Amino acid sequence: MDEEMDKLKTVLNRIDKLECEIEKTSTLFINGNLGEGNKNISLIMDGIQWVIETINMIKDNGENIIQTQELNPKLIQLLDSYENGDYILIGDIFLYEVLPVIREWKQLLGLHENK
Repeated sequence: MDEEMDKLKTVLNRIDKLECEIEKTSTLFINGNLGEGNKNISLIMDGIQWVIETINMIKDNGENIIQTQELNPKLIQLLDSYENGDYILIGDIFLYEVLPVIREWKQLLGLHENK
């Protein structure tokens, strides 16, 4: 159980950092600062992947505590926008689609941590 709590605390810490990076990068893209935005996008995607993998390892009575697949369509939309060079849409997707899901996960994980 201690290992689960360690994972939980680590993922919550990582989500805090991810929230900040998503907000910052969204603003960069929306304001047309593509160079800096592009530097951050791979860090964010790596962070999201790590968070998803870690969340999927945390179980409660053998069940996943969060269904992470809800983020998949939003990530596909991000990829499509990136391939089409629609950087304002990338900023919007991060800010209005991805960030709320990440925050919801944080809230659910926080509730689980307090059990």
